[in-house]
Amino acid sequence: AIQGGEIIALLPERTEWMPIGILAILKSGAAYLPLAKELPLNRLAFMVEDSGAKLLLTDAINESLGKQICSEVLVLENIHSPK
Repeated sequence: AIQGGEIIALLPERTEWMPIGILAILKSGAAYLPLAKELPLNRLAFMVEDSGAKLLLTDAINESLGKQICSEVLVLENIHSPK
């Protein structure tokens, strides 16, 4: 479970999922670390490690990139709200 004060890395395309991810992170009390897929892989990995991010939130398009830079990856499109 995400707790207040933790850092969540965010690596989505600029689609409707981006503000959804930002709002979800902020609502949980955590902070988000925006990442740009244009950066070199080693730079992204360093940013995630250096920040202490517990999770990387991304979209389906960037899932494979996310798995290369963070051990815990959650894909926004795979999240479903309970009925």
